[in-house]
Amino acid sequence: RAFAAVRRRAGVALRALMRAVLRRPRLKRAAREVVARLPRLQARLYRMLQHAPAPEPSQAPPPSTQQLSPRALQAYQQLQRALRTRKH
Repeated sequence: RAFAAVRRRAGVALRALMRAVLRRPRLKRAAREVVARLPRLQARLYRMLQHAPAPEPSQAPPPSTQQLSPRALQAYQQLQRALRTRKH
């Protein structure tokens, strides 16, 4: 049971590390060169990324309507109305 918890945490950390590497082209290229030599590891890492839950998007605060131009304010209000009608 304790081993499963440790394994789960290690998997979460490994997926975060893999996502960080994949965002950097040089690191991504170097990692692919290394992992390409180990096909079983490559397949396992690929499966981990495919079945991993997506990271939760950060919740940005709504923009201040005072900072928007009239045209941007109109577009923002239209989007908000569309979102409200879509929810109901």
